[in-house]
Amino acid sequence: MNKSSSFLTVALGLASIVFFIISFSSSFLLAQTAVPETGAKNETSGQLSPDKAPDGSPLASPEASPAPATSAATKDKGPTAPKAEGEKQKGPAPILLVENPEWLAGDNKPGSTISHDFTIKNPGEADLFISAVIPGCGCTVAKFSSLVPPGGEGKVTLSIDLYEEWAGRDVNKSATILSNDPVNPQQRVVVRAKVMPKS
Repeated sequence: MNKSSSFLTVALGLASIVFFIISFSSSFLLAQTAVPETGAKNETSGQLSPDKAPDGSPLASPEASPAPATSAATKDKGPTAPKAEGEKQKGPAPILLVENPEWLAGDNKPGSTISHDFTIKNPGEADLFISAVIPGCGCTVAKFSSLVPPGGEGKVTLSIDLYEEWAGRDVNKSATILSNDPVNPQQRVVVRAKVMPKS
């Protein structure tokens, strides 16, 4: 009785081992056959893999997509060339012309005031506007014609105080005329005088 029980126990153990080996082998084979081929069409479902187009051609990657063409009308035409300095404006323009822009006042007593009129001409074809006359010294006062018509004349008057402390010295005083002349908008006029020594 004891020998029969031992034999039955051994037989059942061997059967269990064989069953486990068969089950493991079947599971491994099923796992290998269930892996689909990458990029291939699933024949049973009729679905396409993600890397295929509807016609079966491969899809292009984003990096391979061509850049959009640039229209010729949108190309940069480059900066516009600036106008040359001093270029004349189109159409009629005024001309600032000063006859004898330098005046020699000669000998003068210290403490006196000298005055001179500079003649302004406009040989241009538009009105000449004088916006300002800027003296170079506080001793100088300027008066001027603000409008000179085409072919007309005007004047700029400078009055200069010759201070007593300038006695025995040569004095040069100037003023700058500002106008709407497009080519020569500024003109400098000068007064040269000699202040005599004190007696």
